[in-house]
Amino acid sequence: MLAQLTFSGTINLAQVFADIIGVLTGSITTPAGLSASFNAGSSSIVSTVAPGWTMHDNAAAAAANGVTPAVIHAPWSDDGTKYKNVYISALNTTQLTFNGWETWNSGTHAGTFPMKTTPVISSWQSIDLTSATYAGGKLIISASSKHIYIQVYTSANVPGPWTFFSEYTRDDPWNTVANGYPSWMQSGNYSNSAVNITLDNIAIPRALITTTLADTASGGAVMNADMTGVLGGTTNNSAQATACNIVPPTSSTPPGVEVQGADASKNAAKYLYPLHMRQQANSVVAGVLLGGDLSAKNDSVYLAQYGIGADNDTLTVGSDSYLLVSPPRTPTARIALKVA
Repeated sequence: MLAQLTFSGTINLAQVFADIIGVLTGSITTPAGLSASFNAGSSSIVSTVAPGWTMHDNAAAAAANGVTPAVIHAPWSDDGTKYKNVYISALNTTQLTFNGWETWNSGTHAGTFPMKTTPVISSWQSIDLTSATYAGGKLIISASSKHIYIQVYTSANVPGPWTFFSEYTRDDPWNTVANGYPSWMQSGNYSNSAVNITLDNIAIPRALITTTLADTASGGAVMNADMTGVLGGTTNNSAQATACNIVPPTSSTPPGVEVQGADASKNAAKYLYPLHMRQQANSVVAGVLLGGDLSAKNDSVYLAQYGIGADNDTLTVGSDSYLLVSPPRTPTARIALKVA
């Protein structure tokens, strides 16, 4: 499912909260079902692939900032008895936040092993909905039972905050279904300025610390990461220590599935590369060795060839179309979201 939703002149947080949940759970399938915070005439929802998420707890906590937090979930692709849980709430009157949990009990309204113990203002798990910044802009939602990608854009097509959940392949020997480890991640970034996107991270609910053979503590598997440059194949310019990155394939990562086409001169050209999460040398969570291919699990999200296209362009490869979006700080490195 891919939704491209145009904001109206005034953005109401509670309305957008309900619309996002409606789109992700399939109760909103056409722009006509959206609230007044969106312009239905210039919005689109393509749902050839079902969004794949269901409401799990519509009263996950007491109401705050005009919304009652909710948890939606989707089953693991390799174990249908377990779920990916996403807790959606309002940090304040202009920010929605998305936090993954390994488990969530809808009866007690409590869970175990969150991606982050306490999301905060300007968290990489949040998106900004300030009317002065994003009125007339876009909200982009891509979803399947294996992923969620959400990002905002200004009316001038400047990329804003984003958050991304995805399953990944179990590349590490300890990371098996039998051992019970969740094999999905969350990444994203946030900025108070739409033109200064900062603070990329990758988080997992729970992993094995191979040096101690113990699991990571609850909320302790957040790993600082910088996708600047690495995502697009240029030099990493971050001063912070890196842990995990979402990257194109290199000699140290499995090749995954590449999507090849031909250019105007009939030369072979690779347009799409698999997104791969790999461990970097300076891990914030010492002893956690982790890697996996996101695109091999989820063919709705790829890395676009460096420098190809522009923000919100549509890239056609064979019979498939992809929307190009820019989550990193380098404007020429883009994620390709399948229009399906």
